Amino acid sequence: MQISKMEHQQHQHQQYVTLEGINNSNARAVVVKLINVVLTVLQVVLLLVATTAGIVMPFLKTRYLQPPPVAISVH
Repeated sequence: MQISKMEHQQHQHQQYVTLEGINNSNARAVVVKLINVVLTVLQVVLLLVATTAGIVMPFLKTRYLQPPPVAISVH
């Protein structure tokens, strides 16, 4: 009787831990889908930033990389 009581307590503890963590299959599925959505949105944002930088950088490079005109004075 003592062993079955301990097993029952252990089983109840495992159920508590299961509810405490994300071991519920529905909750786990929701968390995984939420993480996937966040990663997808981050991927799209990074793609847009890279595309915008690729389009804008040539215009910025030509303006800032040209050396300023140097005035040569002859004595």
